[in-house]
Amino acid sequence: MNEWLGDRPDDNFWRNREQKQANNIPLFMDCVVWDTYCNHTQGPPEFDGVVTNEMHLVCINRHNGIINVVFLDMNVRKVDLKELWVLNWHRNFDTKGPWTIAGGVLSSDWPQWMRRLKDY
Repeated sequence: MNEWLGDRPDDNFWRNREQKQANNIPLFMDCVVWDTYCNHTQGPPEFDGVVTNEMHLVCINRHNGIINVVFLDMNVRKVDLKELWVLNWHRNFDTKGPWTIAGGVLSSDWPQWMRRLKDY
């Protein structure tokens, strides 16, 4: 579960389901544990299956480079692993952050096991 969903006194938290970009806000997804606080500054795991930050909990090679995600508007779709960095995880998540094409990431910046995946 995306733990940034909830009514908490922090500016990052989504406070209700009524959001304009609900189709791009992850709710439930394939994950190593039941909850996560993903952030745009957290990079991908160096090796498939190694977990050292929150983004690593969802950046898992479950289905040949994709995971399944239920979004806040209740649509369900496959999400490419590199696409995780362009989803709206929380209100201040930078979808043009350092792990996106807009943020300047290069194919060579990704761990070897992810380089063949589509860039976002």
